[in-house]
Amino acid sequence: MPRRLELMDRDALFREFPRLETERCELREVSADHAGDLFRMRANPEGARYGPDPWTDPAKASKRISEWREWFLRREDIPWGIFLRGEDRLVGHVKFAYIRQYLGMIGYHLDETHWNQGLMTEVLREVVRFLYEETDAHRLQATVHSEHEASMRVLEKVGFRREGLLRGRAFWNGRFCDLYMYAMLRGEQAVEK
Repeated sequence: MPRRLELMDRDALFREFPRLETERCELREVSADHAGDLFRMRANPEGARYGPDPWTDPAKASKRISEWREWFLRREDIPWGIFLRGEDRLVGHVKFAYIRQYLGMIGYHLDETHWNQGLMTEVLREVVRFLYEETDAHRLQATVHSEHEASMRVLEKVGFRREGLLRGRAFWNGRFCDLYMYAMLRGEQAVEK
C-alpha cells in the first residue's frame, strides 16, 4: 500500500520566520536596515548579467523588502536573507515560493564578492534539507538562464536535474532569453562531499 502523504500545516510553517544556519552563513528575515545592501547587490550589472535588469532606483530595495514581508505574512513565500555568520551585512537571498501542495519554487541571488566560494551550494543544501524535513514538498524546482553555467553547477551539486528548455521564457537586459528548468524530487538530494 502506498504511503499516504500528509498535508503540510502551513500555519505552523509560517508561524514565525524560520532561521537556518550553515557552516558559514545564517539565513534569516531581511529588515529595512538591509535596503542599502540589497540595492548594491541588485544594481550591479555583472550580477544581473543572467537575470532581471540591474536596479537603478534605490527605493526598489525598500519596496522589495516590504513585499517579502507581505508574502511571508500571506503564507506564500519564505524569502531568506543570506548573512555571513556573526555579520549583519546582506550578501544574498534565497526564496522558497509555495506554488501549491507538494510543489515549491526556489530562486536565489548572491553578491558578486562571494561568487566561487561554495556559499550558494552550502545555502541551497540547507534550504533543501529544511524544506524536505519541514514541508510536504515532493518537487522543488528552479529556473536558470541557459548561459549561466555557474548557477547550473550549483543546482546540480545540490541534486537538481535539468529537465528541459523554456524557450523565450524571460525578457532580461533588453532581450528574450531561454531558461532551463531544474527540479529535484524528494529523496534526490545530493550527499554533501
